[in-house]
Amino acid sequence: MKSIRTKLLLSIFIITLLPVYPLYHLVKNFFSQSLEVGFNENVEQALENASQFSQRIFADFRAETRVFAEQLAVSKQTRLVFQNPRIEPRDLVNFEKQYGAFYVIFYDKNTHELRQYKSRHKINYPLVSTAELANMQDIDEPQFVNSAAEPAFVSLVIPVKQNQTQLGGIVLMRPAPENFVDQSKEIIEVNQMFKAIGVLRGDLEGSFIAAFFTIYLLFVVLALALGLYFSRRLSMPLMALAEGTQK
Repeated sequence: MKSIRTKLLLSIFIITLLPVYPLYHLVKNFFSQSLEVGFNENVEQALENASQFSQRIFADFRAETRVFAEQLAVSKQTRLVFQNPRIEPRDLVNFEKQYGAFYVIFYDKNTHELRQYKSRHKINYPLVSTAELANMQDIDEPQFVNSAAEPAFVSLVIPVKQNQTQLGGIVLMRPAPENFVDQSKEIIEVNQMFKAIGVLRGDLEGSFIAAFFTIYLLFVVLALALGLYFSRRLSMPLMALAEGTQK
């Protein structure tokens, strides 16, 4: 009877091992094809183009902010503020219509704040450190500052002059276009994830193979345990019958 039980377990073991090879190749091919569908050269190129496009948009936005600052520095509204800081610079609304939301702070040549103007949009603008304002007297052209706030905000300092005499300077801040920051971050994150998967593809396949054989081994152990259980259940009546026959 023990021989029958052993043969039954051996048969179950062989039966469970028979589908290993074809099933392994079937699942492996499915895994590889799934990676090829989602991670191929076309998708990689599309993500790279999207990332470069978002960078160009931000570069154009910075360039536009520089032009805006240069126009603001020589505008009539700015001259009036330096002549009389108590005057409300209402005419700056025209710039808001052209360039959207912005925040500008007017400083005298000793970096003392004269006036500030914030567009009507409810936006929390970042602060510009005093260290970045300290060299205002030494700059002759617009200078981008507070780079830590980019790309959410673009900030720059530009001197204000009259007849080659520097009156002071202004700090101009503009928020990035709506949803630009979130969308550009998503593009960059997906692009980085795509490249990481490309680099780690071999490791992913190795992990998949290890997981496949681990699960299959558990299945084999379970099949043998069930086979042992049922072989005992089946052999017990036969053993009882054999013992009765011998008596």
